[in-house]
Amino acid sequence: MVDGLKTYNEFKKVIEQLGNVKLAWFTTFNFSVDFFERFILSALIKSSPYDLKSLKDFEVLNDRIVNAEEGAIDVKVFHDYRAMSPEIKRTSVQTIGIKPGDINDSFAHGVFHPKVALLVNDKNEAFVSVGSANLTISGWSKNSEGVISNAINDRKNAQAITDFFLALIPIDSSDAKKITELNNTWQKKMNVHSDWEFVSSISKKSMLDSIREESCEELTVWSPYFSEDLSEIIQESFSWVRKMNIVPDVTLNGSIRLTNDAIRKAMDITHVGFLEDPHFKNEDLLVHAKVWSTPTKFAVGSWNFTKAGLNLSNTNSNNIEAGIVQDITPNVYQNFIGSCNLRGMEAPVGMLKEELEDEKKELLSNWKINCQIYADWSNYKYKLVSADDLESNVFYFDLPGMPNRMASNTLLHFDVSFYDGHKSLLKDRLFSVYDKAEGGERVFIGVIVELNPVQRPAVGFESIQDLLRAWSDRKPEKKTQFQQINYTNDTETGEELSEQISKALKGDYSNAWFTMFLAFEQIKVRLREAHSDANELNRIGYRIPGSITQVSEHLNFLKENLSSNGSEMSSAFIWFMINEGNQIIDLFNSLIKKESPIISRVDNVELIFNEVEKTKMDTWLNYIKERCSYT
Repeated sequence: MVDGLKTYNEFKKVIEQLGNVKLAWFTTFNFSVDFFERFILSALIKSSPYDLKSLKDFEVLNDRIVNAEEGAIDVKVFHDYRAMSPEIKRTSVQTIGIKPGDINDSFAHGVFHPKVALLVNDKNEAFVSVGSANLTISGWSKNSEGVISNAINDRKNAQAITDFFLALIPIDSSDAKKITELNNTWQKKMNVHSDWEFVSSISKKSMLDSIREESCEELTVWSPYFSEDLSEIIQESFSWVRKMNIVPDVTLNGSIRLTNDAIRKAMDITHVGFLEDPHFKNEDLLVHAKVWSTPTKFAVGSWNFTKAGLNLSNTNSNNIEAGIVQDITPNVYQNFIGSCNLRGMEAPVGMLKEELEDEKKELLSNWKINCQIYADWSNYKYKLVSADDLESNVFYFDLPGMPNRMASNTLLHFDVSFYDGHKSLLKDRLFSVYDKAEGGERVFIGVIVELNPVQRPAVGFESIQDLLRAWSDRKPEKKTQFQQINYTNDTETGEELSEQISKALKGDYSNAWFTMFLAFEQIKVRLREAHSDANELNRIGYRIPGSITQVSEHLNFLKENLSSNGSEMSSAFIWFMINEGNQIIDLFNSLIKKESPIISRVDNVELIFNEVEKTKMDTWLNYIKERCSYT
């Protein structure tokens, strides 16, 4: 068992041993998105979590996950859909809420409770880590947890782990194909036998089946949670055990999570005793480990000493659990038990039933539905998926960047674009569901799953000047020295145009005019070169720093902030800039496929020349239009 920062440090040791991780899939019950992104993701790319101080730092982290030179790291987190902390999400890694009843009817009233990490490197070598630690800061630092990590070297465990994850994803998905192909590789190369076994509720064999013996001298169990009918469970399911030692978590006030009546009934069974571990006495931590050990078997996982946790419920209230059962020798068992210095609890103190019920209520949100919103950056379209009936029972979705709530039947049957509000999605990935179009009760909170995240337009330029300079050689994506996050100093922030730009527009125009016309000409050249390449057009239009989308945004921003500039030359400069911008917007829109978002033209400013004779100005403008092919 591990405490302090050992859980996190053990995880980093596995990463070091594997090298370049290409797949990292996690399951958890409680889920802190902030902890996962800050600590677990930084460990995957071997950086420090304490270097993540700004949104730009998280964007760099995200880029190293989804756009790594060695290939993207496929990161997913599967969690109980009711147990996520509704907080900010700063990266595009996929988090997927699981409704237990969707896996199997026997879990309909249970929880999704496994804590599993599958890590695979670029050589298809894999480790699986299982235990009791949820993806929370307390689970990986403060609590005393039971965790075990094993290299996957045998076919049976490779198949069991594959089957476990296949049950969590759509059978016809690319993810299902990926892990199936991975398992096919494992089955060809791996050993036949192993001294450990991966066991989950999804398989036909339970943890109790794996540790049960014809006659067991002793069973020692660590568990923080128990069913009130503990004595009944012991008598019905553990008749093969001659002596049972139960090591519960002891709260700060000295009580364990059972009523006094349940404790008395369990202690009336002559071979059952409650023990305490003096290492953790009076410490402000939760002994959260779930460890089941006999002299020949050592089981570490998510199994609490409850009917739901042991899958003994007859009322569809079983939990989805997982762990590893390791073969050990009686000598190893005795050494392990001896190292714990366990001692008997003469008079264990329980809790009131009301206290136990209140503690359970704090663990889960009482959502009425479960659903998933997908946002595909390749086409800027939303997609709604749910096993619940969201068509005849209409619900309303509050989505980032959408001015009004969207009805569920609309999301199910129509292509809903998030292009106009895509900057909101870049920095806000949470969505809420209500039972009414306005007001009403919130029935669900979820995290939007981003598809094709490598195409997220996360990086841009702070000013139109930087954008134009970056296009001078037709490669704005290479000008990292000018790039900024695309959703901080943009049209949504309301910030004033930078002093640097204002000075440039009001000062010496010779360089500014040249840079502007050169940049727009380079954009046109690159668009024409990409006329038959849909992927390249997509990148130029929506994705790269300085994209056509960002040109449109900057021009609108420039127009709004300089409308009262007072400089005749500034007005002319802006007029030509917007006119050039509209030409590349029109060119782009003429080249893209019909299903791609149309980029809107920018309404141009009105040219005012108070001190110039109208006839001379008309002559001058006609000359400019003819020479520059303006119409």
